[in-house]
Amino acid sequence: MPDKGKPRLNLPVSQSLGMIFEVLAPNYIRRLMDKIEKYKTMEKVLREIEDLKNSETAVIKKIGQIETENMNLNVQGLDKTLNEIYDGIYKNLELVEGLHTSFTETVSDFKEKNNISDEMLLEFSENN
Repeated sequence: MPDKGKPRLNLPVSQSLGMIFEVLAPNYIRRLMDKIEKYKTMEKVLREIEDLKNSETAVIKKIGQIETENMNLNVQGLDKTLNEIYDGIYKNLELVEGLHTSFTETVSDFKEKNNISDEMLLEFSENN
């Protein structure tokens, strides 16, 4: 026997499901779009970390070039300072490489956990 204190809607099942879908679908889509947007931002950060890694590598190469030129010049202070700079940059490069590896895993885990497919990303890109 139904509780007389609670009103019931006597709607056909299809109409009830349609109403539920209209209420839940926008929230689901909004949450999905938020996750896709977050994933896209994570990918952007990953590319920026890659750029940082490339920049550190370029500095190391440039130091090598200057050291080579200094072999002809034989300037003592230049040699010592370049070695100090190289040591610092090399340590930074190791940190950036570790960050890149770690964040790559974070981005991959986020994509997998939230069931973000390449098709969804393509559709999102086409609509935005």
